[in-house]
Amino acid sequence: MTATLTFLGATPRSMTPAMTQLTAEGKRAFVPSRFHLCPTSDDSRKLNGVAGPGVIIAGSGMATGGRILHHLRHRLPDEASAAAALRAAIEQHLGWRCAVAADCQQIDL
Repeated sequence: MTATLTFLGATPRSMTPAMTQLTAEGKRAFVPSRFHLCPTSDDSRKLNGVAGPGVIIAGSGMATGGRILHHLRHRLPDEASAAAALRAAIEQHLGWRCAVAADCQQIDL
């Protein structure tokens, strides 16, 4: 993710003048102001203090346990929250089970 963010901020030839100005000011045109990159468990835990809806993006297999499963447990009881899984998820992992389940709520979180 960091490499992608660096890439998006490092292509001046494809930027409009407004985007070039944002980049010069140290701002990222493609990154929302509420974006939180969480490379560590501590960073991830801090997301629990963020109010309102959110989007958690994780790699294949990450929903099997640990931080992502914790975020699902924490956020999904809120009716304003939702979970999405790509069908390319690894077979038998939680993301895969959600993608093929008739009702994802049946999955034991």
